[in-house]
Amino acid sequence: MKKNEIEEVINNHFKVIDRLFHKIIVEFETEDIQQFRSEVKKLRSFLHMLDMEPSDRIPFKIPKKLKTFYGYMGIIRNLQLQSKRVNIYLENSTTHIPVSYLETLNKEIEDWKKNAIVLMNPDNNFYDDEKQIIEVIPDKLRKKSIRKFIQYILFELQKLIIRLDDGEALHSTRKLLKDVLYNWIFINEFIDSLPIGLSKEEETRSYIEMLGHFRDKCIALVLLQTYYSDSMGNDEKKILQQIELNWQQEKQDLRKMIYDKLSLVQLAPKKFQSANLILDTGCD
Repeated sequence: MKKNEIEEVINNHFKVIDRLFHKIIVEFETEDIQQFRSEVKKLRSFLHMLDMEPSDRIPFKIPKKLKTFYGYMGIIRNLQLQSKRVNIYLENSTTHIPVSYLETLNKEIEDWKKNAIVLMNPDNNFYDDEKQIIEVIPDKLRKKSIRKFIQYILFELQKLIIRLDDGEALHSTRKLLKDVLYNWIFINEFIDSLPIGLSKEEETRSYIEMLGHFRDKCIALVLLQTYYSDSMGNDEKKILQQIELNWQQEKQDLRKMIYDKLSLVQLAPKKFQSANLILDTGCD
């Protein structure tokens, strides 16, 4: 891949990011926020692959302004989804509505919207962030570097796969699999290098979705505990405790499903059988 092609990929990501930003800063719709965050993740995954090219520069990072806004949007989305989850749970229940809890969530959402507007007004864009990245991109992305990227992913997955009882390890596994999925078009030529269980796009996507559900469940439980208050009435406490028990069971079921599926992935790659090759991060 030549330099102008690398620049075009980055430019296309920023076009989507800017378009979604101008919608979000006015409406803050959950779907727009999700698409915005996905686009930033796709950009970040591409930059991770570019990092495989030898250079004296420091590793690529998402620029500070974009990273901060991305973080704010993550908080807002989590709170929006939490409110939606609780309301969905209540649709099939005749128990007391946790009014105080839901009001607290809505207040937090509005506060974080204000924070986002203070950070970025509707006339802003991320062109400076794009320029900052473009200025330091490599002259090319070689096939050797793409192969090295795959080796790196497999090596990291091998370390994580033995820690499936660790929630953070599962989260890191999901990030690595997203690096694979979001760069699929670029690594397509080397698909045969991927192990059984990850050599098809739909397989990788299914793992990511399953790990995403688990991550969402973990966040949902944290948000229940974060905004739980002793000042709530007994009826409200009881319904929140019941929701927590229900979600804890769903979390455990998801963990078992993930363990059963990921344990089938044969992480020994097809073409990179040598441990030395997997560990090698040099270039020739």
